[in-house]
Amino acid sequence: LEEHQVAGLLLFAATRHLEHYVASRGPQSPPMVAVGSPLDFSGPIVRADDQIGGHEATRYLFSLGHRRVAFLGPRGRMAVGSRQVGYVNAMEEAGLEPWFLETNASVEAAASAVAEIMVQPDAPTGLVGFNDHTALGALRALAELGISVPGQVSVTGFDNLELGACCLPALTTVDLCTSEVARLAVERVLTMTEDEAGKLAPEWTTVPPRLVVRESTGPLSP
Repeated sequence: LEEHQVAGLLLFAATRHLEHYVASRGPQSPPMVAVGSPLDFSGPIVRADDQIGGHEATRYLFSLGHRRVAFLGPRGRMAVGSRQVGYVNAMEEAGLEPWFLETNASVEAAASAVAEIMVQPDAPTGLVGFNDHTALGALRALAELGISVPGQVSVTGFDNLELGACCLPALTTVDLCTSEVARLAVERVLTMTEDEAGKLAPEWTTVPPRLVVRESTGPLSP
């Protein structure tokens, strides 16, 4: 791309690929902004604030009376800025022990994990999904077990995929405001084209996500 004399770059890639590119850049390389990358990347980033999203989803379940709230998905590296850290912070602020149902981020794996835990005593009444796929897996498992959502268990997702609005019950989720992230990323890289000294300034720009409340969450039944 640099051979074609582009004025700026928006990069969507895993951190290891971004770091490799940064290390190979020359003094005349165009300014770049990483979009949606983890906050441990050393260059400029524009992304949604996953940590706030995880915190808000968990706190919303608390507001409905839920206290046995589990996080469904990969535990990950628990990096600052992650949705897992937002969940843990909310639980600890409420004086509760974080509860991870560890699985990968697929529908099938999440469904299996939920099916296993829900037959145990003191199963969770609230599930915070790592993403919408894990939340949809939870909904499938709960339906197969005859467990009412949200009558007995409330479920939240993350990403606000279109599919989540079409399932029954429609999924409460966290919207990452991707249009705003994209707008700010373009604005940032255009500004950087006029600022030679700031081409690789390790500045983070985070966008607050938005909780989208639908039918998969409700008050805890007595």
